Amino acid sequence: MEALADEPVNVIATVGRTMERGELGVLPANAHVENYLPNWLLLPSVDVVVCYGGFNTVMGALQCARPLVLAPFGADQPVHAARCAALGVGRVVDGEALDPAEIRLAVRTVIDEPSYRVAATEIQDEIALLPDLKAAAAIVERARNVR
Repeated sequence: MEALADEPVNVIATVGRTMERGELGVLPANAHVENYLPNWLLLPSVDVVVCYGGFNTVMGALQCARPLVLAPFGADQPVHAARCAALGVGRVVDGEALDPAEIRLAVRTVIDEPSYRVAATEIQDEIALLPDLKAAAAIVERARNVR
């Protein structure tokens, strides 16, 4: 939030169910914090997603053709972040340092440079061609019956 406090953007942050919003202190005027919002409700109405690079958030952003700024710090996040950078759908920042200037530059870049949104739209189109859950379940059932 500090990184975008003086930017002409609205910041919507989710902090999880275990953190109290008050722990963040005084928020910038352009920031709104919630403990939890479902991705399907939030992601279609944002311009960029800033996250650690967890699978569900990355996939949700790409399903909505939203470019990403990723700050990975563990587990599978560095892999997702590297792949997003390689696909041109996002920028990676240091998840350990969380430097406001680096985050601000990355956000401005993915907002101002159309190639990130174009790449995210191409991935969105590819995701739309994948089988849905019903089709995937049928594939699993057929494979199970082959044994």
